[in-house]
Amino acid sequence: MAGHRPMDLCNGGVFWSCCVPFEATTIPTNTTSSIIPEEVIDPECGQVYYTRGAKIVGGENAKFGQNPWQVAIVKQQFLNQKISCGGALIKRRWIVTAAHCVFKTPANNIKIRLGDYNLRAATEQYPHEEYSVKRKVVEVEVLDSEECQTWMKSVGRREKIFSNMLCAGYKDGGHDSCQGDSGSPLSLRDDGRVILIGLVSWACGINRYNNEIPLTERIVGGNRSYEGEFPWQVSIRLTHPQAGKVGHWCGGVLVDKQWVITAAHCIINPLFMLPQAKHWEVRVGEYHQKMEDGYEQTYPVSDVFHYPLYKGYDNDIALMKLSESVQTNEFVQPICLPTSSRFDYFDRECVASGWGKLDHNRKGSDVLQKVRINVFDNSLCQQAYYNKFKISIRNWHLCAGTDDEKGGKGTCHGDSGGPLQCKIGSTWYLAGVTSFGSGCAKPGFPDVYTKITHYLEWIQQLMFLY
Repeated sequence: MAGHRPMDLCNGGVFWSCCVPFEATTIPTNTTSSIIPEEVIDPECGQVYYTRGAKIVGGENAKFGQNPWQVAIVKQQFLNQKISCGGALIKRRWIVTAAHCVFKTPANNIKIRLGDYNLRAATEQYPHEEYSVKRKVVEVEVLDSEECQTWMKSVGRREKIFSNMLCAGYKDGGHDSCQGDSGSPLSLRDDGRVILIGLVSWACGINRYNNEIPLTERIVGGNRSYEGEFPWQVSIRLTHPQAGKVGHWCGGVLVDKQWVITAAHCIINPLFMLPQAKHWEVRVGEYHQKMEDGYEQTYPVSDVFHYPLYKGYDNDIALMKLSESVQTNEFVQPICLPTSSRFDYFDRECVASGWGKLDHNRKGSDVLQKVRINVFDNSLCQQAYYNKFKISIRNWHLCAGTDDEKGGKGTCHGDSGGPLQCKIGSTWYLAGVTSFGSGCAKPGFPDVYTKITHYLEWIQQLMFLY
């Protein structure tokens, strides 16, 4: 093929690949194509030696060689490998990255890729014909720690900003790092030099697929989720004082490294009243209930709070505080709470998830399920539930599901307490937690969720006080 790549045969497979002879093609010296520069024998830190004219979120494509210290952390598994994080070269043999990128990965399963620009091209001189996925850069504002802490509290985030942390980004969003950027450098240009000042660590509402997984249509009428698609989904697990370990009892959602929201009826119901923390555990990183994937972490619960006015179908919300902060990674992340009580979710991409029954006559699912549903005006649920069951739908309820005669899409037994998540822009927000329905997605009866915006002040007060 004389060094050319007119077809995908050179991509190889699991066990083979073909080599491209670099000497077969001569590139004129006046071309703007990528030319491998001469080796810099004794590089000075923070200096860029090679640039070429040519997301992170809201940024722009980096120029070739603009960040020569950027590295890719490659994790190797049986017969495959994947780039999991970024990092920064600070010495000839030393890389810094985020701890959660490599915490549980053996050193012999990690490789460092340097000098890469287009992740899907075999070389810079011969880029893949169909792809152009490049390392990315974005300019962000560094915020004062106190200002950052105040802003975080105002939007319902509980994390504390300590002196060993650095807060950067924009309050209005749109320019920032994203999933897959973990461990990558935050750099400051000063007097012609580039100085490493931080590493990408954590955020909320972003899954390991950069929130770009296509939605397919059990929960009821849905499909199995992708592993890590909803990293804030948790399994609430019960140890009953008489029956012993029951295992998965309800769903829940991680809204902070140490706080989980679920439904109050999961802990206080006609079967039992168990608001004591000692009866509960929370498993994060769960996907398959009967298989260990290596990402699961189980935490004891230290405190349980149900809404004081909870009764029956009203005010069905509870918070659980974990005994310690969870270790976040691509399979464990908090979802974002709404920033205002005026949030609405009409015409949004909303998904319910859980391990509940696939239909009324079947057992619960072992694998986390998802279903895309619509949010409706509460009057639709009021008409359905009051006429049939004499249940009033209040402003603390949220009505979502399908409104056609077929029905067949929604939550079922075992999904209680799990999240109704809605995507706004590129970020997932918690709209509601599964509360009650007509059975399992019966026609003409959308499901009813506890509306999170109604309880924002209560949630924020508890997370601040405890």
